[in-house]
Amino acid sequence: MYYPAIVCTGFRPAINPSAFWDNSNNRCSNTIRTELNERDDSTSIVLEYINCVNAGDSERLAALQTEDFTFVDMAGNRFVGRDGWESYFTEFPEYRIHVKQILLSGDGVAIIGKTTGSHLDPKIEVLETVLWIAEVRNGLVSFWRIYSDLTETKEILRKSME
Repeated sequence: MYYPAIVCTGFRPAINPSAFWDNSNNRCSNTIRTELNERDDSTSIVLEYINCVNAGDSERLAALQTEDFTFVDMAGNRFVGRDGWESYFTEFPEYRIHVKQILLSGDGVAIIGKTTGSHLDPKIEVLETVLWIAEVRNGLVSFWRIYSDLTETKEILRKSME
């Protein structure tokens, strides 16, 4: 899938993905190592944000968001404010973000990876690649957008079942 945000904004690799990716089970470690947090402020804030998502900690997650935090889902629906994670974690308590690569551009951070435990069928999740775009302002996450190759993934799965 083509991710225009990476191409157009000049993202650069932030950290070595092998520092937190566990190839033995094709997942990221339960908690992304804290020594990575010393690399870049925007990166460390976004990694902490992901740790809160993976822990299902909606209170800490809200504390890491600006008051005008904007979330854009895969369908392009825009939500402003700190609410919403608690109900998602209640409905999907096993939701996890598995980071494969992190790229930087100023205060923008792009995360490439996968999810497990989401609202999607696990057969789709295992094939899907997800791109999260985050913007950090004054030490807080101000923007979080999710892109996915979901349409392509569903087509691959459909063809494999024919």
